[in-house]
Amino acid sequence: MTLGGNRAHFAFAALIAFAITAFIPQVLADGDSWWHVRAGEWMLDHGAVPMTDPFSHSFAGKPWHAHEWLAEVIMAVAYWLAGWAGVMLLVAAAMGTAIGLLYQWLRRHIPALESLVAVILALGCLSPGLLARPHLLAIPMLVAWMRALMDARAEGRAPGWPWLLLILLWANMHGTALFAVALIGPFALEALIEQRRDWQRVLRQWVPFGLGALVMLVLTPRGPEGTLFLIQLTQMESLKLIIEWLPMDFTKLTGFEVLLMAGLAVIMLRGVRIRPLRIFVILLLLHMTLQHQRHQLLFGVVATMILAEAMGGRAEAARSLPRWAMPLAGLAALAVIGVRLAIPAQVLESDTAPASSFAHVPAELRGQHVLNGYPSGGFLIGQGVRPFIDGRTDLYGDAFMARYDAIMEGKPAELDKALAEFGIAWTFLPAGSTPAHEMDRKPGWRRHHVDSLIAIHVRQSGGQ
Repeated sequence: MTLGGNRAHFAFAALIAFAITAFIPQVLADGDSWWHVRAGEWMLDHGAVPMTDPFSHSFAGKPWHAHEWLAEVIMAVAYWLAGWAGVMLLVAAAMGTAIGLLYQWLRRHIPALESLVAVILALGCLSPGLLARPHLLAIPMLVAWMRALMDARAEGRAPGWPWLLLILLWANMHGTALFAVALIGPFALEALIEQRRDWQRVLRQWVPFGLGALVMLVLTPRGPEGTLFLIQLTQMESLKLIIEWLPMDFTKLTGFEVLLMAGLAVIMLRGVRIRPLRIFVILLLLHMTLQHQRHQLLFGVVATMILAEAMGGRAEAARSLPRWAMPLAGLAALAVIGVRLAIPAQVLESDTAPASSFAHVPAELRGQHVLNGYPSGGFLIGQGVRPFIDGRTDLYGDAFMARYDAIMEGKPAELDKALAEFGIAWTFLPAGSTPAHEMDRKPGWRRHHVDSLIAIHVRQSGGQ
């Protein structure tokens, strides 16, 4: 007995991606992972999605859009089951599913070697975002959604109504659901142009589907307000302070640049013809990625799939594999899970997880107000400490972020104002930073501890 090639393509591509991702330390290298898990724990404890900030002391009780709430709950469950190893396995499962779906779809259009190269090039765009955060859980949904749109167009129809449930799930996990719904427009317009003689049937299929997707998009705890918030978020001035929101850096070779050059080479050498509206989608994503490098994840998936289908028609017949191949892949996946759980998953010491530095904070101080650096805020939330600031830039807003930036630039008046206004009892600032040096000279304060990552200062009894 043999096994269909398409299922085998998915299984073994997914297994390889899953096995590799499960042991990459980079997955736990982002400070936001801490507060995402803690937010999920809060929701499980309270049985509700927070409408106000429950974590910081500087914005406690102020409105907070927990727009990734479902992903955070899933992360919290993974952490509850197996600690950080569980979170790594969750991320690995998402990445494995995405790569499996992508490779399986590519093999329907282009030969095995070209499919493998395309997946590797797409991974070059995905790898910078290989972090334990909600966006990783959205990647397999993006691949599945693109497959649904492109397969529907190839068959002269709109996607089936069950696909709208994916948008409902997606909208409560990550903001890229907004982009997914926007993708319906180009594909529907393409159908209308190419099938203009049957335009009434096209409209009957695509218009209700698009409207249904919009309805699913706003079925979140915040409703339409949450969707509007996602749009407003991209207009924040403070985003320029965050690496992933910066423009692409071409002073060094990146996976995005390699994929871009490879795609251009294929188009020029083979004379690949891409449908006009799909060229528009690629150019739009290129513009978005050049503006904000975080969008290279979208570009890596969408552009690869559009180009592969345009190259299609030369795929090899899928070879059947022995019936025992799938059980073997399942056993291998279980072995990976067992090894991952057996080896303690440790968050590497860094400015986003300064565990050794935090060990020097006296227990009696941890419940008092702290002035901390942006990178360590998520970690502090994970330790039960209410930070001054953390990675939720959308919560704090441009004015507060500008104020924090002035403190870090060493403006004494801003530092003194923050210490007094927020009743700061201790600081947890990056070692070597200007405000950390300023604290060394400030009357009423003493340096409690300093190492290569963090400088801790404590207000002396009676200090002002």
